[in-house]
Amino acid sequence: MTTQLQILDLLIELKKEYHLSYVFITHDLTAVTYICDRVMFMKNGLVVESIDQMENLPHLTHRYSKKLLTSVLDIGCHHQRQ
Repeated sequence: MTTQLQILDLLIELKKEYHLSYVFITHDLTAVTYICDRVMFMKNGLVVESIDQMENLPHLTHRYSKKLLTSVLDIGCHHQRQ
């Protein structure tokens, strides 16, 4: 877990320094809340929901998105970025 956090911190640092954008594909919603500004939820290759601000994560409307969110225990929606 420590190595993963170090890599995510490095990605955030590089993003700020070089004004980068990433396409971050994962099933790890905890990592998503840490690094992503916008999120698209996909099911069977189709986007079922999209949010532009992580603060909206608790207000998902699509059933599949909600199911994914509730499958993660202790998800932190407001991580402090350095």
